[in-house]
Amino acid sequence: MESSNKKTVYIAIFLLFITYFFSSFSLSNSLLIGDKPQHVSFNNVTNKIYVSNSADSTMSIIDSATNIVTNIIKMGKFPAGIAINPSTNTAYVANYGNNTVSVIDGKTNTVVSNVTVGDSPRAIAINPSTNTAYVANYGNNTVSVIDGKTNTVISNITTGATPWDVTVNPNTNTVYVSNPGENTVSVIDGNTNTVVSDITVGNNPGAIAINPNTNTVYVANFDDNTVSVIDGKTNTVVSDITVGDKPSDMAINPNTNTVYVVNHDDNTVSVIMVRQTLLFLILQ
Repeated sequence: MESSNKKTVYIAIFLLFITYFFSSFSLSNSLLIGDKPQHVSFNNVTNKIYVSNSADSTMSIIDSATNIVTNIIKMGKFPAGIAINPSTNTAYVANYGNNTVSVIDGKTNTVVSNVTVGDSPRAIAINPSTNTAYVANYGNNTVSVIDGKTNTVISNITTGATPWDVTVNPNTNTVYVSNPGENTVSVIDGNTNTVVSDITVGNNPGAIAINPNTNTVYVANFDDNTVSVIDGKTNTVVSDITVGDKPSDMAINPNTNTVYVVNHDDNTVSVIMVRQTLLFLILQ
């Protein structure tokens, strides 16, 4: 009898494990949003998701608790990059087609300002500590600096050629801009809004991300299948890591110090785990 009971318990545990495993990795829902969605951003304070839709020039707002699209807001022409300031509950959308940034009040889900910036803005980064937005203007090699209190441009900074992506370290108030037109990363001092360094990286740098906890910047070099690692203290490249074919985007988990790289042409994700001063590519 005892043996039979044990078998029953083991079978129940096994079935519970199988149920949990398969349910944990199933598609829970698909949401109908706007036409040709481009970028997505998440406000971890309000649990709202923001998606820019380039073809119909709108932004969809999703309540992540219910997975319901609660609002569709008209943007400027060809909205692209999105950034969120969770401290002020404000969203910023770069409108590539008409050289503006739409500013959205997260409480009312309305556009409160359309700020004119440089030519062909495509990416935005926020420093929530200073309530400042940085806009990479692909068309005229500048970064526009927007004061979040007044929603006005307070500076236009000349960078390298064709700035593609931008990221900020709020701990050091330093901005990093990838420039595929000349294979560099421009480093901007957020206190003075001046370029303090231009760092040579790999061929055709695009996506850029930072781990503020370690003050380390990662740049995906699309044409030579590498990620350049920049030490934020010295503004120097300390490593070039080979990843998959045509790395096009990145995300970082700062708590585990892990970098995830999307490789466009071979349908893989490269995972870079960083331990102390050593870099290990563990999955590709």
